[in-house]
Amino acid sequence: MSTIGQRMRERRKQLGLSQQELARLLGLPQSKISELECDVRSDMLLSTARHVAQALHMSLDELAGDEGAVSPVPMAAAPAAGAAPARGRGRPRAAARSG
Repeated sequence: MSTIGQRMRERRKQLGLSQQELARLLGLPQSKISELECDVRSDMLLSTARHVAQALHMSLDELAGDEGAVSPVPMAAAPAAGAAPARGRGRPRAAARSG
């Protein structure tokens, strides 16, 4: 199984882009592209991953290496119609002063 960095490098080369050209497209330093491709760094923000995928003409799933279908995440049961929304307890009231 390949890493995100390996998939980035492979796709960048398929497109005939240098690291410097990809960095300029993304507005990132070339060193960041190198670190990602060499797996020195594998952490990136979702927004950065989205921009990388767009620049490389691939989906986020392809970039992440998700070759299977994404199964839906079950959602929590919705409240019954007409039910009041749940409320937190909030701040306690100050005690009344005596005398």
